[in-house]
Parts: sequence; C-alpha cells; structure tokens
Amino acid sequence: MQAVLRKTIALLVVVFCAAQTALAYNALEEDAPEQDNATVEVIVAAYEFPPYYSSRLERHVLGELLELLNQHQSDYEFSIHEVRPQQRYQAISGQGCCSVLFFESAQWGWQPLLEEGVITLGPVLTEGSDHYVHLQGRRDVEVERIGGVVGYHYGLVGYQDDKNLLEEEYNLYLADTKRTLINMLLGERLDMIMLGSEYLSALRKNEPDLYEQFLVSDEKDQEYRTRLMLQTKGDVSLSWMQQQLIYLSEEDLLEPLFASFGLEQALVFSPQ
Repeated sequence: MQAVLRKTIALLVVVFCAAQTALAYNALEEDAPEQDNATVEVIVAAYEFPPYYSSRLERHVLGELLELLNQHQSDYEFSIHEVRPQQRYQAISGQGCCSVLFFESAQWGWQPLLEEGVITLGPVLTEGSDHYVHLQGRRDVEVERIGGVVGYHYGLVGYQDDKNLLEEEYNLYLADTKRTLINMLLGERLDMIMLGSEYLSALRKNEPDLYEQFLVSDEKDQEYRTRLMLQTKGDVSLSWMQQQLIYLSEEDLLEPLFASFGLEQALVFSPQ
C-alpha cells in the first residue's frame, strides 16, 4: 500500500513540474519580441517613357532593373504602378501611391516638391537629350505642326506642360505615346516630332529599318540627366537604394542590361 502511495506521489510531482515548465515556456514566448521577417513591398511609379518604361513594350529597362533588385536581396519587393505622365508628381508625394520613381529629371516640374522637402533626389542614372526628328526627304518642308507627348516638358515651349496652352498657343500636337508620334510623322500628318536620344538609340538597335526613315537634327531641344527620386518619408531609404545600385554595378549587372537596349552610352551611374 505504501509503495503504491509513493508511486502516486512521484507521478503527481512529475506532472506538476511538467506543467510549471510549460507555463514558464509560454510566458517566455509571450514576452519575447515578435519577429517580423516579412518582405516590404515598394511601389514604383512608372509612366510612358520608352525605353525606360512602356506597358506597350515586351521589354523595358525599368522592369528588368527591378527584377535584378528583387533577385539580389530579400528586404524589399519592388513592383510597378503605372501612372500618366502628369500624375507622377502626386504619385510619389506624401499622399501618393508610390515611394520611388526611376529615370526622372529634376528640371521637369519638380521644383515645388523639392523645395517642400517632399521629394529626395537620388544619384544620376543616365544622361540624354531631346532631338527634333523629321522624315527623310522632308527636311525642307515648312514646319507647321510639331508633335510631342502629353505631360512631357520641352525646352521649345519653356518646359510648360499645360496641354491646352501648348496646343493653342504653340501649335504643338500632344499624343499619348511616342509611337503615335512616329506613326503620324510617317503618315505626314506631323512635320516634325521630338524624341529622346535614348529612344532613338533603342530604335537604331532594335528597329533599324524604322530608324533609317528618320532625319535626326543635330539641334537639341534640351539636355537632361535622369535620376532616382524617392518620397522623403517613403518605404525605403536613399542610402539603401544607393547601396543596391552600387552592388549591381560592381557585379557587372547594370551595363549589360542597358547595352541590351542600346543605352550603353546613356548610362552614367558610377559607384564612385
């Protein structure tokens, strides 16, 4: 009888100790800080600006650059949100949908947001220029109708972007895409259009038959340098973005990407 009693007491002690151990373990779990290893999504604003971005292209520079960024780190997941050119200012403002904008020039209407500290300028990525483009054989035709893209800024009109003003006072036809301008030039519905040097380089590489129909003026409408822009209080810091770009450059991943679009001369970003 006493032996049975001793066994019962021993069993109760074991059960009690196990219960206390479980309670202590649960308490430690509750007190431990939560581990948040979730990848943060970063929304990148993009507008029709080939070859940097166009939803009408199978390939564009921005898409492939973001693929590289997503492949070589796990802190952030970059995705594209398309906006119209004139909406890009709101898109990366404090109330906007996006945190980052690639391949943008500070001279294209950003001064108010820069002065307010809403936008932070990142490193220079590329350099380019807008050129006057005529159709071969029509260089001497009197220029009455010039074509540009709505929401773009051109030196010819003092970098104004008011569509009605440009069409009414400057007789500047504004299309939604550069391809529309090209089609109108080929159909002789426009006498001259303005195209960026990067787009012309991409056409020369990938569509040489089309490019050969152009007469590109040596006269430039403007020269620009594109940069990385970030919402000052956005999801990702400028220093982190710069380090990632430096890594891609040092690993020899940036140059081949840009060269595949014919933009090896446009790329000026350097780790130094």
